[in-house]
Amino acid sequence: MARHLSPLTDAIKRHLINRFAHTHTSKSDIYNLPAPLKLAHVKGQAEFTLRFFAFLERKHILDEQSQWQIWQQLTTGTACMQLVENSGLTSHFNLQSTECDYSAQCFKAFTICFWDAIQTNPQLADKMSHGFIEHFLPSIFTSKPKLTSKDYKRQLASQLYDCWGIKPEIKESFNTGELVEFKLLAKAKGHTVVTLCSLTGKRLNNTREKAYRQTINAIKAEAPNKPEALTPNKKAEIQPL
Repeated sequence: MARHLSPLTDAIKRHLINRFAHTHTSKSDIYNLPAPLKLAHVKGQAEFTLRFFAFLERKHILDEQSQWQIWQQLTTGTACMQLVENSGLTSHFNLQSTECDYSAQCFKAFTICFWDAIQTNPQLADKMSHGFIEHFLPSIFTSKPKLTSKDYKRQLASQLYDCWGIKPEIKESFNTGELVEFKLLAKAKGHTVVTLCSLTGKRLNNTREKAYRQTINAIKAEAPNKPEALTPNKKAEIQPL
C-alpha cells in the first residue's frame, strides 16, 4: 500500500521543500498555532470535508454508517498517519508518535498542508483529496451488491409488518424537474396511506436510494405509528409518518 502511495507522498515532499525550505514549524506551533495556521487548518478541513462527501456521492456510497467508517479511517486512522509519516509532514511539524493525540495532530498537519496546496498547487490539492480517498477506499470500504427498488420495498414491507401486524405495499411517488421530489408511501388495505419519507435531490436514483436507506434506518430506531383503519365510507387519506 505504501509503495503505491509514493507518487502522492513524493509530491508532498517536493511541495514542502519548494514552499518551506527556509522555514520550520515546530512542535509547539502545532499545539499553539498562530492565527494564519489556525485558519489554514480550519479552511483545509472544511474543503476536505466538502470534497470527501462529494466523492462518496459520486461513488454512490450514501449509507451514513459507511461514510462515518471511511471518514474516521481517512482523518484519524492509519490512512492519514501513513500519508503524513511517508510525506515528511511529521518531521516538518516535529510530530511525536508517543503523544496521545498523535492521530489528530497528523490530520491537523495534513489539513494545513492541504490548504496551502489549494492556494499554490491545485494539482497537488486534488491528489491530496480525491487521490488520497481513491487510494485508501478499497482497503476501508468493501462495497455490497447494489440493492434494487424491489429489494428495498421487500425489506421495508417486512419491517412495517413487524411493527404494525399488517403488511403494506410500498409505493414510490416522484416528480422530476430541476430537482427531484421523491416520496415513499405505505399502503395497507383498509387503512390510511402513510408517507414514510419525502426527499428532494438532484438525481432520481441517488434520491431514491437515500430515501430507502433513511426510512429503513428510521424504522430501526423508532417504530412508526400504525395507520388508522378506514371506515367503509371513508376515503383513503395520506397520513404522515
